[in-house]
Amino acid sequence: FARAVQARAPGVRVEWFHQGANKEARILSNSATVQHCLRFPKGWRTRWPELHAHLTTYRRQFRANRWHDAADVVTGIVEREVSGRGGKRLRGVRFL
Repeated sequence: FARAVQARAPGVRVEWFHQGANKEARILSNSATVQHCLRFPKGWRTRWPELHAHLTTYRRQFRANRWHDAADVVTGIVEREVSGRGGKRLRGVRFL
């Protein structure tokens, strides 16, 4: 995933890390925190329709979902930034 991001956005700094925890358990246990703490910019539905579709149609039954990447990414953001895991926290993100 990190390679794909670097290839598409060479000006973005990507920090690699390994996530060895159970993906299903992480996504489900952090879902309320994600909904409470994560904010998207105005118009994100039209700017990133695929991301919007993946996040808003995600099912609790893990195998019912074809893709888990979007839910996994927002869960990782909450784990690192909101919950304070992983050291220094970001103050904000600017969307271009």
